[in-house]
Amino acid sequence: MAKAEFSLQEMIEAAPQGREWLDGLSKSLGQTGHKDVLEKLSAVTDDGLVIAPIYPLTHPHKQTVTLAARADKAWKTLTRIDHPSAIEANAQLLHDLEQGADGALLVLAGSNSAHGFGIDLPDLSSFKALFGNIFVDATSIRFDGMSAAQCDLWTEFCSARGYDHNALNISINGQGTKDLKGVSANLIADASKWHNKGATAAQELGLALAETVSVIRELCAGGTDINPASKRLSVTLSSDADQFESMAKFRAMRLLWRKLLQTMNADETPLSLHATTSWRMMGRRDPWTNVLRTTMATFAAGLGGADSISVLPHTQALGLPDVFSRRVARNISLILQEESHLGKIVDPASGAGVYDALTVSLAEAAWVNFQTIEAQGGFTAAIENGSVQQMISASRQAYMKDIATRKTVSLGNSHFAQLDAPEVSTLITRPLEPEDQDESFGDLRDGILFERLADRAQNLSVLSQPAVLLLCLGNRKAWKARSDFATDLFAASGLAVENQEIGADAKVDKLDTERTPVICLCGADADYDANAEALVASLREAGARHILLAGRSDLSGLDDMIFIGCDAHAVLDRVLLALEGSKS
Repeated sequence: MAKAEFSLQEMIEAAPQGREWLDGLSKSLGQTGHKDVLEKLSAVTDDGLVIAPIYPLTHPHKQTVTLAARADKAWKTLTRIDHPSAIEANAQLLHDLEQGADGALLVLAGSNSAHGFGIDLPDLSSFKALFGNIFVDATSIRFDGMSAAQCDLWTEFCSARGYDHNALNISINGQGTKDLKGVSANLIADASKWHNKGATAAQELGLALAETVSVIRELCAGGTDINPASKRLSVTLSSDADQFESMAKFRAMRLLWRKLLQTMNADETPLSLHATTSWRMMGRRDPWTNVLRTTMATFAAGLGGADSISVLPHTQALGLPDVFSRRVARNISLILQEESHLGKIVDPASGAGVYDALTVSLAEAAWVNFQTIEAQGGFTAAIENGSVQQMISASRQAYMKDIATRKTVSLGNSHFAQLDAPEVSTLITRPLEPEDQDESFGDLRDGILFERLADRAQNLSVLSQPAVLLLCLGNRKAWKARSDFATDLFAASGLAVENQEIGADAKVDKLDTERTPVICLCGADADYDANAEALVASLREAGARHILLAGRSDLSGLDDMIFIGCDAHAVLDRVLLALEGSKS
């Protein structure tokens, strides 16, 4: 999106020493004006919202209302259970509850977040097996993907156990459960599924609000008054490793909920807000990096005011998590509270300019998205007529482009990929998503494009490694930066490189193009101008199959150029095609 007009310049200049501060920055950064300095130091979110480098106390988006509204200061840690077998799922649930979990997110087969697994609950006996030796009335449980038939089985199970539905802390998905009789469970509006399809933060919030309104309408149509109906709502949002935006997103949801209740003339009641760490950010290569991502996501959701959090195990993208990866996920949430004491502070972001401004801006943008959906006839109608998919499609395409050009950084995948990352174990291996999932509006992941390239490179293991030769022109100072860049870029596709320095005459004495048919030139622009044209011609004559250059050049005879912002995925795809051709 285009960068929004920057609006803080006048306020900063009016503040004491503000103009002096901007003058100093202009001189240091070599900029001609204050506006240029502020834009250079600002970031822009996927929604086009500006994150400024500094916020005056008089900023119009300053938020003075405490937004975190947890009933307890600490959030609840809900372990994710998705083993297909009800018996095995029961064993996992018992173990996790004994090890400190406050409850569970039960992911059922066929749900949006099952990702190939999910608990199979076809009959009453499977419910009994799942909850064997579990005190349901003393546990917080969220069902993800419960069908109407399973809701009836749940009601039958609770009756057999003698449970009072009003005494249970149970949440079920809101859509399709409006006709459930005798159950007072919270009804979930799960917007995290839209995040996984490429929605921006403001779009996710707008869809969350639209779905909550849809559920409230269904309840009111069934005879429930507005105030009891609003008290049954629970919202699920995703939280990723972007600390600023994730914290602001959860705070913004509180603002939106307050505005919605006022609009409906309903009593103010706290919203049950659940966080699940982002599936979209999870990688398959070097999965240990996922531990860092989920830690930051849990931190952001907790401080943003989530009532409960489910942490994806770091091996989730690879398959069904084992006991160790589940333990790591559970302990991320527990340690942040028990050792870092993060759950003891209510809305710690209150008063911080960046969080307050981003919270309000996100809420405003989300409200516009919500109104757009309402204008289409509401949440269900907007999905059925394709308006929701159309709204997200542009964001989805921009997201995929940012991945391909490596603007979106996925550590261990698009950047700093390890060619020999240690393997991890899973209970059941999960196959890589099919390529047609990109076109069928399926869930996305940050690293998936480069994971597919790396899988292709692995199939070329019969070739002698390394597969790419970096020809380094001139002295080390001239080529080192571009050589490092090229090494990292090729590693993103699973390809190892070898450096070979060449002298000032740019002559290559020995070149084994059978062993390394792909050649990448690395050097300073001056060296390219002086020697690259003749060098490319000699490389082509020697049998080089694919010739690249690190940097930008109008040199003829090149197959590709690599530089910051290039379509790295397309370049690497062509490199692999060249290698696959040499293999055949």
